[in-house]
Amino acid sequence: MRRVGTVGLPAGVLLCVCSLAGAQAAAAERPDFRIHDPEVTESSGLVISRGHPSLAYTVNDSGDTARVFVVDMRSGDVVGETQLSGVEAVDVEALGSAPDGRLMVADIGDNYAERESVSVHLLPEPAAGDGSAVPRTITLTYPGGPRDAEAVFARAGQIFVVSKRIIGAKVFAARVFASSRTSFRLRPVARAPGLVTDATVMADGRVVLRDYGRATVFSVPEFEELGSFGLPPTRQGETLAAAVKGPWVYAGSEGADSPVYRVRVPDRFRPPRGDGPDRSTPAPQRLAADESQETEDDRGLPAWAWWVAVGAVVVAGGAVGRRLLR
Repeated sequence: MRRVGTVGLPAGVLLCVCSLAGAQAAAAERPDFRIHDPEVTESSGLVISRGHPSLAYTVNDSGDTARVFVVDMRSGDVVGETQLSGVEAVDVEALGSAPDGRLMVADIGDNYAERESVSVHLLPEPAAGDGSAVPRTITLTYPGGPRDAEAVFARAGQIFVVSKRIIGAKVFAARVFASSRTSFRLRPVARAPGLVTDATVMADGRVVLRDYGRATVFSVPEFEELGSFGLPPTRQGETLAAAVKGPWVYAGSEGADSPVYRVRVPDRFRPPRGDGPDRSTPAPQRLAADESQETEDDRGLPAWAWWVAVGAVVVAGGAVGRRLLR
């Protein structure tokens, strides 16, 4: 995630608050592993391999080339690197698992909401060792104009992208896996928490979204919020990946020698018995029919603009406080 210098103070305050909240509720105290590689400094996506036991995948965000690092979870060492042939990366912010087992590399970062389209690249899960792959590239556009996003997941033949903003974040979807087309228009399908930095699908189908300090569990397809829990405190919580089996997720951070924690999703966050796609009453998190179409005015302010606004309030408040003390 690119940083905006003028908003460092309020962003830092929020990150500290989120980290303290996560520290109080986190189930794990020690990292399950650390990613030991000097070239992995801004891990922004994480996936646990379905086809290669003990391997995981990660990517750096903006500023890196289009490549995927293969990580041995037992040691934390990078044991391979796969280049995406013919792909020029802009801001790769997320990884995910497609329904057919392929790896999704999501070039969806857009801090200033200026990209006409974003891309998701599909390729077979890499094994250990260096190599290259020619991916299938899916191009996505938003209704109403560009959005910033750092989270992607797939379920039931669809790709889902979660926009990143403080207020008004949404889940967008496109049904791509049953089509031979390469360009799709996303549609809003649900509301989302603020400042989502990653998402993952658990083995039982539940979806988990994370921000800098907490994770929130949703049932699908209703997108009903089932509850949230704290994550271990880290420098900058960015990644989330579901275990292949069991009620576990792996939560990671940006930074050199970045830690990855194994956290159990609380058992109480399960859909009520009888929930399913045939429910007659829509869940509170789903969008009403009149919210399913968006215009340019619906986008609101991107996250960086909110930081600028918060920073201005903090500075103004400090000035008023100093005058009162005088």
